Amino acid sequence: MLLAMGQPQAALGEYRVSLRLSPNRFNGLAHAADAAEKSGDHQDAGQYYAALVQSAGQASSARPELAEARRYLEHSSVAAK
Repeated sequence: MLLAMGQPQAALGEYRVSLRLSPNRFNGLAHAADAAEKSGDHQDAGQYYAALVQSAGQASSARPELAEARRYLEHSSVAAK
């Protein structure tokens, strides 16, 4: 909800708490990555997107979140870190 209200930094804080309680949840990782990217925190965005892709493993899913994560990582220097 915070992300939809244009408050990505507040949303990111809430997603961090949520991921501590329930690590590696697909939606939590996807939304945390989106919030980090919209907040300008490209390092965290890259880490969350990488964790999202890793959590999906070798699955050839058509989920748009995975496509976005792969696209971000391909075009980001953070992916190499």
